[in-house]
Amino acid sequence: MANANNRDFLPEISELDLSLTQLKGLSVLDEHVEEALSVKALSERLGLSLAATSRSVDGLVKRKLIERDEDPDDRRVRRVRLTARGRRTVERLVEIRIAALERLVESFDDEQRDKLADALDSIIEHEDVRRFYRAGRGSK
Repeated sequence: MANANNRDFLPEISELDLSLTQLKGLSVLDEHVEEALSVKALSERLGLSLAATSRSVDGLVKRKLIERDEDPDDRRVRRVRLTARGRRTVERLVEIRIAALERLVESFDDEQRDKLADALDSIIEHEDVRRFYRAGRGSK
């Protein structure tokens, strides 16, 4: 089952030539699409040192997946946000994962689908899960 789910996802990741840290960074920035994060805030959310996060950010900036700007209020602080290209990259990876999950669910019989729907209903009620449901994402 894992191989079927990763069939399209892993080649896409390999083609992007991004580290796991960079992928996680893109994901965190995607969650904060309304605001630019400081590199320090990003490092805290990733649980990494500021130096490791800075190296990861450098690679993402070079690939034009994120942009880094000086904070207008504090020139010592650098803020990062997804570029349009970065947003499209994240959306493409999410689409691939969703397609894999849809294929998996299509292989279930009706009883398995009903059980899954009941379980997901209660999970989606949890506040930590709801934060991933912003306009245009999380439902069809």
